[in-house]
Amino acid sequence: MINQALALRKSKTLASKTKKKKDSSHAAYFYPKLKQRQRILHTIKALIRITKLLMFSSAIYGIYLLWSMPFWQIANVELAGLSNIGHSYISKFYLEKNYLGQNILMVNPGKLNDELQNIRLFKEIKTYRRLFPTTLHLSFVERIPYMFIHDDKTAKDIIIDEEGVVLTFAKNFQENTNTIYSINKIFDFQITPEQVNVIRVIEHFRKNRQIADLGVFNITNPDNLILQTEKNKILLGNLDEFIMKIKSIPVIESLSKTSKNELEYIDVRYWKNPVLKLKKGSGSYEKSKKEFPN
Repeated sequence: MINQALALRKSKTLASKTKKKKDSSHAAYFYPKLKQRQRILHTIKALIRITKLLMFSSAIYGIYLLWSMPFWQIANVELAGLSNIGHSYISKFYLEKNYLGQNILMVNPGKLNDELQNIRLFKEIKTYRRLFPTTLHLSFVERIPYMFIHDDKTAKDIIIDEEGVVLTFAKNFQENTNTIYSINKIFDFQITPEQVNVIRVIEHFRKNRQIADLGVFNITNPDNLILQTEKNKILLGNLDEFIMKIKSIPVIESLSKTSKNELEYIDVRYWKNPVLKLKKGSGSYEKSKKEFPN
């Protein structure tokens, strides 16, 4: 029994050693093949990376070639909607010189519009880009001169458009329009909407011949308009009953026996009860009122 157990144990030990030897031999057999496969995989990955890099470089080079092709270069700069005055102003920007030959894709229409919009001559500017032939097209809408205004502070005549924007190029206009409005100071090169409304109302009355041209209107304060006639300064107030106020002025001036040197102003804000304001030391205020019966 003991001998059988020892023999069995010996046979098991021998079988175990034989199995380990076979497993070791099997692993040694597959190891070179595994390394070979890994080398192949590394080579394939390297080739893929090189291929991607070549494709990326080719794409970049292709884009560069496409970008630098002649048809992108601006061949024409077109300017539309310009008068002689507008063209002389735009010529200061040397648009043809600065943009001819440039890549049209590098031109920012919004930025170009902002640069040119600073010129008060233009009400609107639109920029277009076209191909075949490559053209940069700028369309301008100029502000139209509407009225001369006299700036009392600078003692200069200026021109405004219908929106009240001051156009700073009066010297370039040949037409001679009589200055019939004055203002103490122009703020930000634009008069107020209230002042623009005063101008439109008075112009409407003048064109329809409802009022006569008696002098220069000071529209600094739209609620306290002042008319300077050849003889006197007239306080008009606001536009209420404006026609009646204007029509009363010649009558009042004809009835007044006060000399120009004595009279400070005539107040027709309440035209049914006009008032003459005399200069200090020139006479009696009550005496001047008696000249105008109600």
